[in-house]
Amino acid sequence: MNQRGVLIGVGVAVVVLAGAAYGGVEWLRYRVEREIETTFAALRTPAGPATYGRARFDPWTRTVRINDIARPADRKVTPPFKIGELVLAGVPLLPGGRITVRRVDVTGAEIAVDTGKTIRIDAVAIDDLDVSREIDWQRLRALAEAGSGPPSAVPPPKDALPVVAAALEGIRFGRLEMRGLAFREGRSGVDVASVRLDGFADGRLAEWTVQGVNSVALPEQVKLGRVALEKLDLAGLLRKAGQVNAANRAPSADEIAVFVNALAGVEMDDVVIPDRRRGRASGGVVHIVSFRASWGQLAGLLPTTAHYAVKAEMPIPDEDGEPFQALRDAGRNTMSFALDLNSTWTEQARTFVLSPATFEVDNMFSVSLALSLGNVTPGIIFVNDPAKMAAAAAVIEAGPIELSLHDGGVLDFVVTEAAKKQAVSASAVRARMIDQMKLAAGSQPQQNPEFQRLVDGLARFLAGDRSTLKIRLTPKDRVKVMETMELAKTDPIGALSRFTVEASVAAP
Repeated sequence: MNQRGVLIGVGVAVVVLAGAAYGGVEWLRYRVEREIETTFAALRTPAGPATYGRARFDPWTRTVRINDIARPADRKVTPPFKIGELVLAGVPLLPGGRITVRRVDVTGAEIAVDTGKTIRIDAVAIDDLDVSREIDWQRLRALAEAGSGPPSAVPPPKDALPVVAAALEGIRFGRLEMRGLAFREGRSGVDVASVRLDGFADGRLAEWTVQGVNSVALPEQVKLGRVALEKLDLAGLLRKAGQVNAANRAPSADEIAVFVNALAGVEMDDVVIPDRRRGRASGGVVHIVSFRASWGQLAGLLPTTAHYAVKAEMPIPDEDGEPFQALRDAGRNTMSFALDLNSTWTEQARTFVLSPATFEVDNMFSVSLALSLGNVTPGIIFVNDPAKMAAAAAVIEAGPIELSLHDGGVLDFVVTEAAKKQAVSASAVRARMIDQMKLAAGSQPQQNPEFQRLVDGLARFLAGDRSTLKIRLTPKDRVKVMETMELAKTDPIGALSRFTVEASVAAP
């Protein structure tokens, strides 16, 4: 065959293959679009089948686009909903043991929950969705239908929760995010900027985050900047709840520990809630600037490690008396608080360490407490047995205790206000405070060096300005905490004498 014949043959082959490929692509597109049509026809409810406007399939990117989806209500199991567009990118061409999609995008979703109640979602995105074909969807639907029926037909939690847990364990995704959520009931409602779930696998979430929650047309303002749940074992939580329900009794300490261990931590930022404390004026709000709580695994009901931190601001209402009136006169309308606590419990050594706990009020003063306790057992927390709790508490022994008090301006504030009322100098007020404290201490029927060192340290602290008082108590022998606390009620100096006292004052 000459060169021209070869070229012609190759050209014909290319045309034939291109035609076959084009025909195969068109056939695949046709099959997918018909499958979509069949699927929607099967999604029938008593009010009619689910409908859509247009379906398209791109075999080169394996992307399905479906517009204007609408599904009527289904016997109150699911309310009617609409979807502007559903996009499935990276769908598999061949069936397998799992259903995988590289990305799912939903825009313009609306759910009519009830008359006057709607849920709107601007966009939903799911990355790396992976669903097992073994999930029993029929059983889940049966449970949902039973739950929407009369109370006698509602399945008990012990039957329903394990089924839901098993279904969750068959679903995986890298990220699920919903943006622009609006919940409406008449003119009232709640807006949510976003809800995001990260790292879901085997029924466990790496993080669940909600951001930008705001009330709409409500009498009182509610706002949530951000809340996050860390390492949530959702399937395990549901399964354990079903087991506890089946036992028909209060949960044991070990079961409560399982519930707590299903979550590793909680974070909140910029939370605004109505101030409904007794005697407060309407319209006031409590602002939680930040909240952090995390813990290690529980042994009994004691966390091996724990960290709690909160910063908050509260109004100073007119109903409060002194010293709040003086604070308002000084131009303060709110008070801020900050608490930070770290603890460690070692099961083998039976020691509990607080290192440290700090409390600060409006930059006026702060208190820090560090301590260690010995012979601490998990029995210190018995939910249903106060006698066992008391027995466990009775054997706890005190270790070193260190208290630090920093004057951020509170002494100057108190002294200044007292000087105004007494028409004397601030230095005279300080001197009188110190004299009165020493006089009260000297009138005690019992005296000892430890008590005197404490009084001297307090006197130096009151005489200073923005200084820090540090008090360290070291047990002289084995000191039982509960026994010493009972003694302190009748003989505080005797209780103090069980410790070696060190008191020091540091200038700013």
